[in-house]
Amino acid sequence: MNIGIITFYWTDNFGANLQCYALSNYLKQMGHTVHVIQHRGDKVYLNDEKLKAVNFPYFKPKTVKYNAFAIKHFNLTPMVFNAKFKKTLSKLNLDVIICGSDQVWSSALVNFNPTFFGGDYNGTSDVILASYAASLGASNVADEVQKNSFQYNLHAFDYVCIREHNQQDLLEAAIGKKVHVCMDPTLLLNEIDYKPLMTDRLYSRPYIYNHYYYNKNLSDLHKFTTSLSRKSNLPIVASVSTPTYKFKQTVLEGTDNWAVEETLSAFYYSDYVTTSSFHAVVFSIMFKKRFWYILKDDATDNRIINLCESLGLEDRIIKSDQQLPDDFEKQPDWISVYKKLWDLRKTATDYLLSVTSHEKGAKANQDYLTSSNEYTCYCCGACADVCATNAITMTVNDEGFSFPLIDGTLCNHCGLCNKTCPYNEKPVFSDYNPQVYLSYSKNDDIYTNSSSGGIHQTIANIFLKQQGYVVGVAFDANFVAKYDIESEPENAKKFRYSKYVEAEHNDIFVRTRDALNTKKPVLFTGTPCKIAGLKNFLGKEYENLYTMELICHATPSPLVLKKWLEHKEAAAGSRLVHFQHRSPKKISRAQAAEYVYENGEEEIVAQVSDDYMKGYQKHLTIKKSCAFCEFCKENKIADITIGDFWGWERFYETEAPKGISALIVNNRKGDYLIDQVLPQLYLQPQNISDVYSANHSSPSKMHKNRSQFFNRLNQPNESIQNLFKELIN
Repeated sequence: MNIGIITFYWTDNFGANLQCYALSNYLKQMGHTVHVIQHRGDKVYLNDEKLKAVNFPYFKPKTVKYNAFAIKHFNLTPMVFNAKFKKTLSKLNLDVIICGSDQVWSSALVNFNPTFFGGDYNGTSDVILASYAASLGASNVADEVQKNSFQYNLHAFDYVCIREHNQQDLLEAAIGKKVHVCMDPTLLLNEIDYKPLMTDRLYSRPYIYNHYYYNKNLSDLHKFTTSLSRKSNLPIVASVSTPTYKFKQTVLEGTDNWAVEETLSAFYYSDYVTTSSFHAVVFSIMFKKRFWYILKDDATDNRIINLCESLGLEDRIIKSDQQLPDDFEKQPDWISVYKKLWDLRKTATDYLLSVTSHEKGAKANQDYLTSSNEYTCYCCGACADVCATNAITMTVNDEGFSFPLIDGTLCNHCGLCNKTCPYNEKPVFSDYNPQVYLSYSKNDDIYTNSSSGGIHQTIANIFLKQQGYVVGVAFDANFVAKYDIESEPENAKKFRYSKYVEAEHNDIFVRTRDALNTKKPVLFTGTPCKIAGLKNFLGKEYENLYTMELICHATPSPLVLKKWLEHKEAAAGSRLVHFQHRSPKKISRAQAAEYVYENGEEEIVAQVSDDYMKGYQKHLTIKKSCAFCEFCKENKIADITIGDFWGWERFYETEAPKGISALIVNNRKGDYLIDQVLPQLYLQPQNISDVYSANHSSPSKMHKNRSQFFNRLNQPNESIQNLFKELIN
């Protein structure tokens, strides 16, 4: 079998590299061809530098050594980006994707990054999808957001295997399928498998090897290690030199710049090991060393406690105030330990045999209509509009978002709703080389009365002049955002300006199809998921349909906007007569919301001071499925993509205008539209990377307080302003 492994590697981390090495080598020993998938992009290592800064303040780069190790020992694939693996790796004809090990499913570290759940292999029938000893870190599977996130990401997995027992039951309950527990992959190999990797002995005399993990418990670790040094009369070799606790007896030459080879050697030739690291415990066991693990009193202790308890090594775990044992020179009962270790290996071997002997088969998608999991619904309304028996209605939930509800008395079980759902039927993304521009309208009226550069109205006017139709989003008299369709230029002006809220569906797909059937040109502008729903609903290409998508950050709840505007009216003591998120009265780079009241009062509030916008930008109020959006960056479903060109100041050298748009032409239809308005637009060619260097390029990760916010939103006497103030930060 051809197997691809997705894990942490090449991250200047001893354990991560050896986990990858061990799993790939063990699978090779089973007779398989193994590829280690090189992944970058999608902010995979968003927190990596932050973690180094916080936890490894004396960290010195070892990148060259770790790169050399990866190149030498891993069968690396071509580089893939943004969790889009299939196209780049198609020639490998992979049979199995294995995710793990290490903390690839840690909500704190990678926050459900799709890269570590199989990327775009997830949900397809192309490969067997499995994990091996994936660690959830400190993830809380009981939390609603995390529970549903695991359910969403793991629904298509054929096999799920984690590393820690304490998360097994909760994860099984969350995803509704069997969860296996297997030991860390580094324990799959034997001492003889690691010896070829080691350097020669680094120190001629006996020593204690002190392997740091991070600085949280250095004081306890230092105290214990120096006590051992005094009683054994041995010097200390430390993996990281720290001025805070620089040991007088410590041999320090080179110890702050080791990679895999030197670290393995340090373990192998040591007499004792003291540590706060999981993999230091693993290699102490592997090389039969007298070791002690000093507890850190946090979630990372669990994996060491689990391992030591399973092997009968509980006495090697030291609490912060515990003294060095009197019998510190005594060796553990390695015969008993290795007997238990072989039992753990048997469990792991059986699991990997099951994974690699499983035949490929179609995976059933679990859309919202099937699973009731709100993470699997874009709320696009395609299923409701396509239903021939009107069995589906879009119903508002407690958070204010509209989800399909099936009336079983009307449903004839034709399955058309499932086939139309863009979660099941993935749209075909264009392989056209996009043309990218920094752009704005040369028409002063359009430019002044637009949120950014006025691209939408400039192109929409083509259709209106041809007596065609324009579809967009407008506020009604009660400031409810709705999709609508217009053919009169004056009426179509209501589509101007950004609406930072989920728009009501308003039967727009049916109305758009009716307009298309007149043979007149139609421009549909909306979020990318809405356009995907439209195309699935139509079921065929229309030559007279043109689509324009927004660079969408995410969509917030209509209920939140309603309550926020009610709060503003109560605070002003007057009814709102005008409101918009982007006011043309604020002629500066700072965006501002505009509130006009019946009593004549007016507020122009900068977005950085507007609690509603802060809640949106911090992802406190967004739709759940936005956290797993498939329409980011290169996944262009529409003919044209528009949005703010954040960071334009680096590219536009003349006097700064009010706003500048990013304009991305995705196909021939988009080319045609731009040709029609060339004299009306300023167009400055750019690279796609220029647009996304400061713009939204990956799914918006939900705020950690999102569940609490919505749980409290509808409670009596709860102030929405107080909720924002309390929970945003």
